[in-house]
Amino acid sequence: MKVASIEILPMDAQDLITLERLNPHLLEQPLAEGLRLEMDSVGSPRFSPHHARHLWIRLERLYHEELEALVEGLGRDRVAFYTCPETSDVIALGESRIDRWKTFSESSLCPPELRFALNHLLESNATTSFELSLAGGGTFLLDQNPRVAGILNITPDSFSDGGQFIAPQKAIDHGLEMVELGADWIDIGGESSRPGSDPVPAKIQLSRVLPVIEALSDQVDVPLSIDTTSSLVARESLAAGAHIVNDISGLHHDPELATVVASAGASIVLMHMRGTPATMQQDTHYDNLIGEILTGLRTSIRMALTAGVPAHSIIIDPGIGFGKNMDQNFQILSRLSEFRSLGKPILVGPSRKQFIGSSLQRETPDRIHGTAAAVALSVASGAHIVRVHDVSAMKDVARIAAWIRQGQGPVVGVPS
Repeated sequence: MKVASIEILPMDAQDLITLERLNPHLLEQPLAEGLRLEMDSVGSPRFSPHHARHLWIRLERLYHEELEALVEGLGRDRVAFYTCPETSDVIALGESRIDRWKTFSESSLCPPELRFALNHLLESNATTSFELSLAGGGTFLLDQNPRVAGILNITPDSFSDGGQFIAPQKAIDHGLEMVELGADWIDIGGESSRPGSDPVPAKIQLSRVLPVIEALSDQVDVPLSIDTTSSLVARESLAAGAHIVNDISGLHHDPELATVVASAGASIVLMHMRGTPATMQQDTHYDNLIGEILTGLRTSIRMALTAGVPAHSIIIDPGIGFGKNMDQNFQILSRLSEFRSLGKPILVGPSRKQFIGSSLQRETPDRIHGTAAAVALSVASGAHIVRVHDVSAMKDVARIAAWIRQGQGPVVGVPS
């Protein structure tokens, strides 16, 4: 089992730019890419049926010499490419055995930037366990046993439980209850991010979250995360006892937040979102949904690393429900394993969200079964953390899904 407690491959600024340019990622469902072989395909590719020992890799914005090397290295019948009409970028999809990809990436034929991108991708795909740094000292292991993050919204207007825990003692009691029910960490927020919501001043957020963080940090031994896009809220919350920052903007709202995280020795969740909660559902068009989300997350990762956040302290979240329509949310979940290409632990938050309610015609309180299905398949696809409201039920769902994925149950008498 490969554990990433340091950077998978040492990277400098140019390496980060290379990963953003080429955006290499494994395809779980290659046909979902709509291969478009009729446009500019080299020869007549005869891709073999999907096979466990074969990897489909998508590469974007290839230079001419990189494309030529790819075709020569893998063979004309293993590479398809097309030129994007809107940008003139060359996009290629290659399919071959794992060992052939490795041989090509290590050969003198492979240009340096393409070699780095492929090696980083192959290393990332092989990494399944991560050790996060926590503010205040200590680490938190993420491995094949999924972690459940309990949601603690200290807001009057969150979409699911707004107003229920606005009183500090009620919020503290609920946090303690979630830990008792099996939560592996508690995600605390003082600002609603429901579609259409307006920002909440940092002063108000702090008045809501600080008493709860201070109390829980003295009473529980699980990590606490602060759900905020504000560097001020993050700084004060980490000083009060929080260990992790959960930034739904992926550092686009307040880039200074990354410096705060780095200075505190904390970890950070970087989520993909277009715009703000108030505007995010106004534009849900993507030419390539997964590719564009990956590119956005790579940009956020670069911002964090540049600010000094260690590579092993970054978690990614594809942003279910944030600037995506119902079908796109289902597509993200069906292709969740492709986000392993980033080499970071994956957090998913489908709990009680609108795509479940709209598809099943269920109001918020009745979405637990739909949430359970989304959680189970997320874990089966490699999610390390699921962020949920219904901790006890989703803990059971996540554990069973993980045991099915592993093909074996727990060792009797050993806690999982």
